[in-house]
Amino acid sequence: MGLAYVYCDYRDQYQQTAENIYGAILKQLLRRLPSVPTAIEQGLQKLHAEQKPLELGQGMDMLRTICGSFDRTYICLDALDECQHLDRLLNSLQKAPASVFLFCTGRSHILRVVQNCFPKSGEMIIKAEDSDIKLLIKERINNDRKINSEIMDKALERDIVEQISSLSGGMFVINVLEYMSVADSITDFFYLRFTLALFLTSGPSEIVGMP
Repeated sequence: MGLAYVYCDYRDQYQQTAENIYGAILKQLLRRLPSVPTAIEQGLQKLHAEQKPLELGQGMDMLRTICGSFDRTYICLDALDECQHLDRLLNSLQKAPASVFLFCTGRSHILRVVQNCFPKSGEMIIKAEDSDIKLLIKERINNDRKINSEIMDKALERDIVEQISSLSGGMFVINVLEYMSVADSITDFFYLRFTLALFLTSGPSEIVGMP
């Protein structure tokens, strides 16, 4: 069985072209084989010798070759809504062998794009409950408080829990992880209080690049 996973990181959209996503998929699938197929090895050696990047058509051909070594191949594309080259990627994957099964996640607005390319695809709505978001944030705050009991008072904790949960819109990962990123990157707890207050009023994009 072949298995590959790609996370489309919104902070790395420039690098995550359709070609690079194919490269990540191919690399993972090749690792599951006892040896690299001769055609793939020759193709990669030629690219290396000519110092050329992988082209989309070449990636598609290599995917077909590799998938011939598996009964089934599962490819997961996570946060697909953050992919800038979504149309090119999905159009190319339409031509993947029948043994390839795609699992995609993303915000609701990409559903139509996916279904246009794969009309028979199914869908499942996964939404974080407000209570789950609050529980996760409180747990993280309690862990931070064990390091320093004066990291924040109850009023700031209440504001963090309420504001982040209200901003999440059912997508708990982004907002909670942004809080975690801020908390992890700042060791000055007085500055942390200020930065978290800014996060609550302005959003994560406004604090990028702050010391």
